[in-house]
Amino acid sequence: MEVNESHSHLIKEVQAHLYPWRKRTIGIDGHDGVGKSGLARYIAWELDLPAIETDLLIVRNAKPPAYRYDDLARLIDARHALNRPVIVEGVFLLHTLCKINVACDFLIYVENEEDNSSLALGDSLEVYDKEFNTKGKANHVFTWRIDR
Repeated sequence: MEVNESHSHLIKEVQAHLYPWRKRTIGIDGHDGVGKSGLARYIAWELDLPAIETDLLIVRNAKPPAYRYDDLARLIDARHALNRPVIVEGVFLLHTLCKINVACDFLIYVENEEDNSSLALGDSLEVYDKEFNTKGKANHVFTWRIDR
């Protein structure tokens, strides 16, 4: 990953929303394979925050993907109990947070110049995009540029 001006701009936006430190949920959503996890790790590193990758809590073979919601809620609640922010990233993120009654305070939508989404999630992603309009609701849309 090459850090550029887009990354710096995003970090400044997130910092402005977070400081002073307080209970906040920074959400990173987008289709599978677009770079959400990498961006979440970068922001977490820059701002010294924990990042929760929902892929680690996925229920195998669930269609559409489902997660261990109780575990996710406990992880987020543990950080919020300290009045501190947390980053949560994943496909279908707004739906996932809705299931555990967690509001997303700052939403980043990640896309890629080349859509690398898996065909397996195609219909589910289309339904999700229509229902939640994640890109339209995002505080920031981050586009990974493909260097050729």
